[in-house]
Amino acid sequence: AEDTLTSDLEGILVYRVETVGNSEEKVLRVVEFLGDGAAGDALAHAISDAGEAERVAFADFYCTSAAFAGPLETVGFEREDVMSGILPSLFQPLEFRPMPLNGALLVKAEVAEDSHSFFDTPALYLTRSDCDQDRPN
Repeated sequence: AEDTLTSDLEGILVYRVETVGNSEEKVLRVVEFLGDGAAGDALAHAISDAGEAERVAFADFYCTSAAFAGPLETVGFEREDVMSGILPSLFQPLEFRPMPLNGALLVKAEVAEDSHSFFDTPALYLTRSDCDQDRPN
């Protein structure tokens, strides 16, 4: 999302549409979503429009930061902690078991005295991303 007056980058959206197995069903995975204010709203509507155009069964986005939830919630996304069910986390084939975001991170002492407190912030932005785990191997 680019500011039309200044040409400054105001946000970014990366997603992909996946056809599930040998079916005609499609799902949309948001890989990156960074933007707030007008840019966040525009990007959220772009996801909704893409999902409707592709006729996807659902769209998902896994992120550790609640800061970007607002614009997505306005177009129908629900936070995992308030959903009545679970969405599949793998697409090939669909697999409904919950899969937490796993990772191992360490901050060197020159950056932070304690890596646990460094990462204990609502501003931390990690996503499931677009790895090959939901594709046939």
